Amino acid sequence: MFNQRAAYDAYKIVQKVIDEVKGESEVVEGNDWNYVMEGLEGDMLNKSIQLMSMSYEFEPEYARDLMLLLGEMTFIYRDGIRKEVMHESILESMKSRIIFIAGGDIRVWVNVYENTRHYGGPEEGGWWFDWMELKEAHNVSFKEAEEKVKALREEYGEGEGDISSVLGGFEFYFYIEGSRGESQSTERPHYE
Repeated sequence: MFNQRAAYDAYKIVQKVIDEVKGESEVVEGNDWNYVMEGLEGDMLNKSIQLMSMSYEFEPEYARDLMLLLGEMTFIYRDGIRKEVMHESILESMKSRIIFIAGGDIRVWVNVYENTRHYGGPEEGGWWFDWMELKEAHNVSFKEAEEKVKALREEYGEGEGDISSVLGGFEFYFYIEGSRGESQSTERPHYE
């Protein structure tokens, strides 16, 4: 089975470029496209470097599958540029290929976290840290994720109190991520 977190991370790279283009204007000129596509190439390279420099010994399928997708994306990009294919078509081809390799759908996790602030210790006049606890997680299609976040935000609200205040409080965060509880706190930080 293909690693869905890898599929989502690759899909995010392409979607980020599409969102940036849509945010710029309705019509993107030739020089602007060169800038956009250079950004895409840079994002793919950075992800490859990050992948090679980190230890993924606990998740080798993620590393394998993400490298496969980055290779496919690079081939589509270079082949499209060489054949002078329209940039929009290159991006859509990348998205389609990622979806196909992932089994027909990009699955993501919509994670709800409760964030609280805690006293860390007396060093340098006292320090505090945030603790993210996973409250709820839903595995949904990428297309359904924004609607799920909206529904959960209405259900939970933004939190209560003020975590920066001595009276305390908590905040809710709603993240679309590649794995269940990806941003949850796992160990208490230490002063360094």
